[in-house]
Amino acid sequence: MLDSTLALARDDARDEPRTLTDLAALVDSLCDDIADTGADVSCTGPDSLPYNCAPGAIKRALGNIVSKAIKYG
Repeated sequence: MLDSTLALARDDARDEPRTLTDLAALVDSLCDDIADTGADVSCTGPDSLPYNCAPGAIKRALGNIVSKAIKYG
């Protein structure tokens, strides 16, 4: 499952420009989005984590992983 999610992120990232992205803020936003669905999630980590990436692809990949973890425990 993880391999297929990472492959999907790589494919998505090919079409999306890479930008300096604050991964900590991206993960916080993802946790907020998932919490809005009623799931019990929490997020801990650094205040800032700059990384050059395709942010949409990373958010989709992490969202898929977290959603599967919530669904299947």
